[in-house]
Amino acid sequence: MTSCMAQFTDAFAYVVAARTSRARELHSTRTTFRYSTVRQEDTEMSRRPETLGLRSFVPTIGTVRRQKVTVKLVALWTTPQDVEGFETDYRDTHIPLVGKLPALKGAVASKALDGPYYRMAELIFEDADGLQSAMGSAEGQALVQDAGRLQESYGTKLEIMTVEEQARI
Repeated sequence: MTSCMAQFTDAFAYVVAARTSRARELHSTRTTFRYSTVRQEDTEMSRRPETLGLRSFVPTIGTVRRQKVTVKLVALWTTPQDVEGFETDYRDTHIPLVGKLPALKGAVASKALDGPYYRMAELIFEDADGLQSAMGSAEGQALVQDAGRLQESYGTKLEIMTVEEQARI
């Protein structure tokens, strides 16, 4: 039982470190297109009679300064063998451990209505560095060990992914 939890903890730490390093690499510099409005008279096309007085959008390329990106750790749980026991343990033990994570901006725990997963949890961090430091902390290690315990105790599986929030509508 202990060796299984140790393997899970090591694998989890490796995945988080690899994904957050890649996220930092991808987001150190971004290129974006900005559209600025110019008068048609200021462009070469203003010499054509059919374009006099029209306005156009001219794209300009610029580098955006590094911006903090909201990063989430998403935990996807399969259906446990003992649903009632899992729910009680998850509510009373696991969720309070999530709340102790340093650098955590927020968390959302959801129960699936359909699909291959039973539960989903989103742990929200300001950036990849915050996620990595939280999971490397003593509180993060306690959370990972508890996740391994829940899997062993209730016959559920946990899949983890890290995501970058792109938009909120």
